[in-house]
Amino acid sequence: MTLPVAINGKFLSAKTSGIIRVANTILREMNSRLQSEPELRRQYDFELLAPPGIKGPTDLEYIPLRHVGRLSGQPWEQLEFPYYAAGRVALNFTPTGPVFKRDCVSVVHDAQMFRVPESFPWKQRLLHQVLTPLNGHLHRRIVTVSNFSRSDIERYRITGKGKAQVIHNAAEHVLGLETDPSLLDELGLTGRKYILANAYAQPHKNVGLLFKAMALLDRPGVELVLFGGVERALFEQRGIDVGRAIFAGRVSDGGLRALFEHATVFAFPSTTEGFGLPPLEAMSLGCPTIVSDAGAMPEVCRDGATYADPNDPAMWARKFAMLLDNPELQQRLRQRGPEVAAEYSWKRAAQSYFDVLDTMRAA
Repeated sequence: MTLPVAINGKFLSAKTSGIIRVANTILREMNSRLQSEPELRRQYDFELLAPPGIKGPTDLEYIPLRHVGRLSGQPWEQLEFPYYAAGRVALNFTPTGPVFKRDCVSVVHDAQMFRVPESFPWKQRLLHQVLTPLNGHLHRRIVTVSNFSRSDIERYRITGKGKAQVIHNAAEHVLGLETDPSLLDELGLTGRKYILANAYAQPHKNVGLLFKAMALLDRPGVELVLFGGVERALFEQRGIDVGRAIFAGRVSDGGLRALFEHATVFAFPSTTEGFGLPPLEAMSLGCPTIVSDAGAMPEVCRDGATYADPNDPAMWARKFAMLLDNPELQQRLRQRGPEVAAEYSWKRAAQSYFDVLDTMRAA
């Protein structure tokens, strides 16, 4: 029996983020499976429904994009999407899907809106704190991305105990990027040692710790390089001394691969993470990685990274020095990181989504 599935395309209107990358990658892997397996195509009938005017993938042969309705944002998701998805199982890659449609598979990536509410604007926080628990209990299937996240969403009563299924993310997408080392020349990094990190503004991302650790490290020849949309001025407005950190801004995929491949260390000091995709990307490319011993990171990174307390800048400084001075430790992480990262697979994740959808036939 063919299972009709409507994919909630509201996520296509969001700014680029890890969650959006995950959704797009899963869709491409699912389409690839459908393309190569005629029997699978007889089992599922997919549509990707999106608000009017929203750009989305038009090259997914077996998951066609269709623009429906007249509204946008939450009004579209709550009122129009369920109307056009009538008779179909809904797949929501975010937890704020339609409350009044129970035949849903919904992804709750983490419980950050409850664990660290100060990291989010009040409107976004209110929306998630209301809709996520409602959907977590009303929707028939819940997916999350780590055992840590499953424990957390149960702890905050976002869903019932034992209801959420874990489907890990993966990072092999970075291996398909063509490296662009010209960015290193532009930033004056060619041939130099540097510690790489994401530029985040959210408090739980804990970027301020890195500036303190670099001041304690006191290595004049080693730079701290941050990439992403947050600029130096934001930290300075908060009274944070960023030292001589280099802010690379938003970089191309090829430039990001080059930064990972030539970094001495990748540092990820978050106080909590539901999965932790950037460290896994760094590990995939053989970049020695230091992460916090918090959240899902020990679960995900295992012995492919080394760990430090997210509340102890001095420990991070010592870890930086240890890696800078220990070629053998660097080499071990350059070898073990890719091995651990390779154990996660987008193909396997896509198969798990098919498996979850398959359980909806009898729901």
